Amino acid sequence: MNNSGTIEYLLIIEAILEFVLFLLVLKQSRTLENKIYLWFIVGVIGWVSGIAFFRLSTILILTHLWAIFYYISAALIATTLFQFSFLFPKRRTIFTKTFFLSSFLPLIFFIFAINTKYFIKDIALGTTNIVSLGILYNFYGLWFISYFLVAFVNLFRNYLISSGAVKLQLKYFLLGTLFSGVVGVFFNLLLPWVGNYELIWIGPIFSIIWLAFITYAITRHRLMDIRFIIRKFVFYFGLGIFIFIAYYIVAWVDENMFVGQYTIGALLSALVMAPLFLLGFFYTARALRRIANKYFFTSLYDYQETMNNFARSISATLNLNEVVNVIVDTIKKTMWVDNIAVLVGEGAYRPVRVEGFQASDLLHIANKPSCRNIISSLKRPLVYDELLVPSKETSLSPENINYAKEQMFRLSIAVVLPLMAKGNLIA
Repeated sequence: MNNSGTIEYLLIIEAILEFVLFLLVLKQSRTLENKIYLWFIVGVIGWVSGIAFFRLSTILILTHLWAIFYYISAALIATTLFQFSFLFPKRRTIFTKTFFLSSFLPLIFFIFAINTKYFIKDIALGTTNIVSLGILYNFYGLWFISYFLVAFVNLFRNYLISSGAVKLQLKYFLLGTLFSGVVGVFFNLLLPWVGNYELIWIGPIFSIIWLAFITYAITRHRLMDIRFIIRKFVFYFGLGIFIFIAYYIVAWVDENMFVGQYTIGALLSALVMAPLFLLGFFYTARALRRIANKYFFTSLYDYQETMNNFARSISATLNLNEVVNVIVDTIKKTMWVDNIAVLVGEGAYRPVRVEGFQASDLLHIANKPSCRNIISSLKRPLVYDELLVPSKETSLSPENINYAKEQMFRLSIAVVLPLMAKGNLIA
């Protein structure tokens, strides 16, 4: 066992954070790739927490069980990453039901093999608990590396042929998983292979980099489409922290200034504290809502504020370029967006200002009649995040909704703001 336990407790905290990610993905695990990714997260949690408790354990039989647990968890990581690489962003033709089921066979074999003395020969307890590995570990290592390499070749190939939001999602998924994976393979697979078991904590520690990249890909590039859930979590978790802090401030004041919560002074102080709490709650909720919208739902920002700012600024100019600059600056300031483009014209559109997008991609889609018809018939902002939630209020047909979602997702577009003049779409 590690004397200080600091590393082990850091690993447990990391596993808790990864469990939060598991709960978020669980809410949106409708598709097969999301379900498989969910089990990938389970494998990471099991691997990280298993190594932490293995290093903390001082009882031989428990130490042995934790070793079995984290090796099975690592096998689950390799299996699900391998499967995920054939599904995301689009299912490969080779990924049949037979292929899917057969990819589990090595995992099933090693679940039983890890429980034998041919995989874990012996465990020595000490300052650092050490596992003596058997002959089956050689096959385990070769299989793990094979699945690992195939998965990353697939994902990198998918990255090269993708574009728009999908390419960005794959970029951050690859960076996070590859960096953490390489570190994990070196310190947790290769070094124990040659007898060095003291550094197995390094691989799990670096899985926090995977967690950071995946979280960024989810919040900024809609990976897994779970931003609705994250937005709610951030909002209510923040309010919970505010209430928790407010309660202990009141309790501290009552105990230190009025010697108890049920004295006359404490009751009178509540008359002052209650309005302050309500005021603080109101401003905290408003600030949290703005933060959640900024980072998870920029398209849900108050359109009226955008339009008011736009109206005040636009009245001062009639020059097209100046008008476009006013539009762009107003939207960027009030909706906190990084990428924005303005296209003008009737029938055939041309870009006036483009930031962060590929102008050719936008022109290709904007000049399609089907695209113009959808925006013209809606006569209000077209919001990607609103399309994800079924609504009876929309005037769009299911076919148009699916088409709009597909195109906006492909080009990483959050919102389309139409400019109408006499019933015609002019920008």
